[in-house]
Amino acid sequence: MDNKKAAHSSEWDTEEPLPVAWSAEQVQALREKDPAFSIATVLFLQACLGLVLTAVTWLVSNRWNDAWSAGYGVLVVFVPSLLFAKGLARSTRSKDPGAAMRGFFVWEFVKIMMMIALLALSSLFTGLNWLLMLLGMAITMKVYWICMWRYKSAKAMNQFVDQNVLKQ
Repeated sequence: MDNKKAAHSSEWDTEEPLPVAWSAEQVQALREKDPAFSIATVLFLQACLGLVLTAVTWLVSNRWNDAWSAGYGVLVVFVPSLLFAKGLARSTRSKDPGAAMRGFFVWEFVKIMMMIALLALSSLFTGLNWLLMLLGMAITMKVYWICMWRYKSAKAMNQFVDQNVLKQ
């Protein structure tokens, strides 16, 4: 038993080197090597996927209500995400990191409440196919996961969106 205790304590007695702070150049090199998808790219992909899903639903079922159901599911996710992105961009312009953090929580709350409100409003539409609406919501939400899975193409996709979609 003493051997185990001695072996265990020797593991804790060894000192590991302390982490070193990165320079701005090292951080920039990492960002260029592994860029993240911009929120504009995610929103663009959500809108494109939503349009494709709505069109495919209409082509397969040939019913306007089914296409509207899938499209409404896309809108339930896309519109609050768009509002969240706009609000978050505005709140992160502040130099105060606390304001940016508060902005994130406030706009995330607004996004969730707006999604709930849009889901509640869906009861007003007659002929809405709930299964297709939920399918539209689920597929639109999965764009985040697709972006994380395909992060290696983030730089090219961000450049495409910045140059072709966000031209001002």
